Amino acid sequence: MMPSRERDLNYAFIGFQQTHTSLVGIDDKGSPVFLGAFDDPGIYYLFPKLASLLHCNVVLLAQITYLLIIIVATSIIWFSFKDKAKSMQQKILLYSVCGFLFALNIFKSDVYTFSYLGAAIIPFVIYLLATKKRYSYMIIFILVALSFKLNFFRSHSGTISLVFFAFYFLFVIREWKTTVAFFASVVLVFIANYFITNNIAENRNKWFTTNTTISIDESLSHPFWHSAYIGLGFIPNSLGLSYNDQVAMDKVYSMHPGVLFCGKIYESTLKQEYLKILETETWYFVKVHLVKIFMVLGLFLFLLNIQIKKLFKLKLSQSLILPFAASIFFAALPAIIVVPRINYLNAFITLCFVWFYISC
Repeated sequence: MMPSRERDLNYAFIGFQQTHTSLVGIDDKGSPVFLGAFDDPGIYYLFPKLASLLHCNVVLLAQITYLLIIIVATSIIWFSFKDKAKSMQQKILLYSVCGFLFALNIFKSDVYTFSYLGAAIIPFVIYLLATKKRYSYMIIFILVALSFKLNFFRSHSGTISLVFFAFYFLFVIREWKTTVAFFASVVLVFIANYFITNNIAENRNKWFTTNTTISIDESLSHPFWHSAYIGLGFIPNSLGLSYNDQVAMDKVYSMHPGVLFCGKIYESTLKQEYLKILETETWYFVKVHLVKIFMVLGLFLFLLNIQIKKLFKLKLSQSLILPFAASIFFAALPAIIVVPRINYLNAFITLCFVWFYISC
């Protein structure tokens, strides 16, 4: 777990015990700390509550939860394909894929495990659709709700599976009643989830407004422009850019001293700077993104062992090519927009291995 997340989890735990308000942290000096605006808020909302209830260490609880998520996600992938693995070679391949994904996520165990779980939902959906049981659509509705909640813990970790669902119901099923029912359920879950998270944010903002001299009106969302801006520093340059949080902070604070880190003003400033670089340094902007695209593409071809043509030989794969391609593309976006690191490629690697196994 990143040291900063470990520190903030402890702040959130102390804050919840003292204020009984989620996402209000208390630091080592006893000062209130604003949580949930500059990182995924779910872990700072759930783990302090559970740790208080269970009377345990909040960081240890988070680490155990991450381990359980990795075990569950890997088990889901194995279960989804165990019936397909009939020969010894297929069984060895399945266990090898599951073992690799398990080891990869253990190595990078952190909030990114939620992205792994979001990606693991997709092969389970493939399994459900192959069974052609009536209850499959009910389970898929539950998975839609789960996908929205995953986004609360890791930005867009559940959107990957939602993209798969959307493309499948639009372009594969082609039954308007089923498709309308699916998108209606998505809208309902989205609205319910919006009001729940908005209420959490309002309670936190209200506490700061009431108990401090700071008036805060921030939502619960992962900072986009901060990550995109420092992602421009992925390759050597003469612009002073690098993949370092401090670079973005220095830029904003030189223009707006004292603004909330990753708050609305902070993000708005970096958005303007990002677009300015696009306008004034267009070639550099294109070059840095081309480098990242080719790195991701190279990884894609390597993971699939350049066996994409096998996909067209299987009836099951033919119906899933578009939904799978859309999901993999979406999973690759964080690496292209920010940096192609394992953390951001977690779900992408998982889906590539799943696609590879289907094509074998």
